[in-house]
Amino acid sequence: MKSETQISTEIADYLTKRGIFNLRLNAGRVKKGGSWIYLMPEGTPDRLCIVNKQAVFLEVKKPGEKATAKQLAMHDEIRSSGGIVAIVESVEDTAKVLRGL
Repeated sequence: MKSETQISTEIADYLTKRGIFNLRLNAGRVKKGGSWIYLMPEGTPDRLCIVNKQAVFLEVKKPGEKATAKQLAMHDEIRSSGGIVAIVESVEDTAKVLRGL
């Protein structure tokens, strides 16, 4: 079974080959030296892409995995701000989401 990182990389390659702007969004924090570096807030979706002038956030999951409560709360916040959020498990899921826009 592919890891979430492998799936996300395949999705990034798919988006890039189609000329779709996309970024990996890293959430949480990392320790560097004696200090913490804070990244995106916990629950932030894994990828952001811009499609037809719309912000589309992709929560990448391995097949059968579920989003956490923090992720679902962030998804609600993004949607209430006008963004689009989808949970995807593959390039095929991503293509379906984009076709629906």
